[in-house]
Amino acid sequence: MNRLAFVTVGSIACVTIESLLREIGLATPLLAFYVFAVAYAVSRGWAVFSGCLFGASLDFLFGHAFPFSAILLPLLAFPGEWFRVRHMDSLLVQSLPGLLIPLYAVLPRLILFFSSLENFSILILSCASGIVLLPLIVFATERLARWLRLDAEAEGASA
Repeated sequence: MNRLAFVTVGSIACVTIESLLREIGLATPLLAFYVFAVAYAVSRGWAVFSGCLFGASLDFLFGHAFPFSAILLPLLAFPGEWFRVRHMDSLLVQSLPGLLIPLYAVLPRLILFFSSLENFSILILSCASGIVLLPLIVFATERLARWLRLDAEAEGASA
């Protein structure tokens, strides 16, 4: 139950902030970063849950006819778990997915819905923010999950 609350509250916060940022023209995929961080800090199953349910809510909020987020975001659970298993704890190493996740999460929508050079700058800004935001989100999510004893190591120890 604690994991459900942790993932749900964090996902709702990300959806809210992402929709507010999108209103002012910033395409920062916070939910995509959070799904990656949940897979890293808690478990892959909870990350898939968050990506499906809250990705669908993002698609609904933005009026997409095709559920891009609901399909693409759960797939971020696999690299997140891989980073945890390989113990890639360095902030510098976590910056690489921060660069790639916006390409994965934002580029398909930009290609299908918009076709101007202005959107290329949105993608560049999104990638630049990902380099900084993803390591911070992973760090905060992992610390909070450890503090609440929700992390993957605690799950393995209690089983």
